[in-house]
Amino acid sequence: MNAQTKNVNWSTEEYFMNAEPAIHNNIVYVGKLNELGPSYIIGYDLTTGKEVYKLDLDRSLVIRSYTSNLIVTDKYIFALTESKVLAIDRIQKKILWTWATESYGANRVRLTYNNETLYADTGEFLCAIDCNTGKPIWESDHYKGNQLVNPSATLYKNFIYLSAGSSDNQDEPLYAFDRETGVLKWKNDEAKNAYSAVIHENSLFVGTRQGNFYALDPVTGSTQWSINLNSSEFFYAPCVSGNYAFIANGVKLYAIDIKARKVSWTYYLDSPPLFVSDPVAANDKVYIKSSKLYAFDIYTGLPEIISSPDPKYPFGGVPITIIDSNKKIHCSLNSEMKSQY
Repeated sequence: MNAQTKNVNWSTEEYFMNAEPAIHNNIVYVGKLNELGPSYIIGYDLTTGKEVYKLDLDRSLVIRSYTSNLIVTDKYIFALTESKVLAIDRIQKKILWTWATESYGANRVRLTYNNETLYADTGEFLCAIDCNTGKPIWESDHYKGNQLVNPSATLYKNFIYLSAGSSDNQDEPLYAFDRETGVLKWKNDEAKNAYSAVIHENSLFVGTRQGNFYALDPVTGSTQWSINLNSSEFFYAPCVSGNYAFIANGVKLYAIDIKARKVSWTYYLDSPPLFVSDPVAANDKVYIKSSKLYAFDIYTGLPEIISSPDPKYPFGGVPITIIDSNKKIHCSLNSEMKSQY
């Protein structure tokens, strides 16, 4: 979909789409489930929508993880089944190794990649995996909470941050580990039950289950400042553009002036909480998908509806919105997991 004209450039509906897609070298890769046969990883040309890559997977390796993510590099594709991490040679289209998640299933696992190391947050522990061998480099079990949705690890310099959005009544701190050794560097008990964090300039921003928004020092973990938004819990990662941070709690989008340290504007989203995407900012707009696909002016909060759902396929399902450098929007639009971009 073109973000300027709001025209749909192309769409595809032949399979059920599973897992968050990935964009690499102008190809958008998605995991798809064919109910009558094997699963696939399919790549579409970002501009034309033409299928340019296809990898058949054995039925036992179905990519069925709606809240997990794909990672694509020059060399690898990393994907998740219900119980395994798959490392795939992207060029030769063969599985290099698998790693058992030892958790509640891959729908609770998030992957992060950097420099031949894959980090897997299983919901019970964080594991660093050597991409060449598939063997764990280190594991940390400091994180013992059960994920409610899909928080993911955040990388910054030699740190890896893990937020612990626990689904039960226990309080979990925000952790920072040494990226190479897995040694715990610090934990912040104030920003407890946080979800996915984002780094901007010299601050780590995160929302919590208690409805608070925090700015932390990424090196020491100390709280720089915080705002009580009098909100229900935040399920989603924030994003930052200029002097503004944006975060959603499922029913409301908040714009926070990070210089003035106050809420600039808010907007109620007409959607069930679990059908909202992470906000994404680009070109002085912040985009978010709820029951509609919105673009907001980051300064005024003036909303613009880019697209409404097809009555046949109402919005819902995988909460994803991705914007690339060519000012195009790529997002899943409907609850039956048929992909449309």
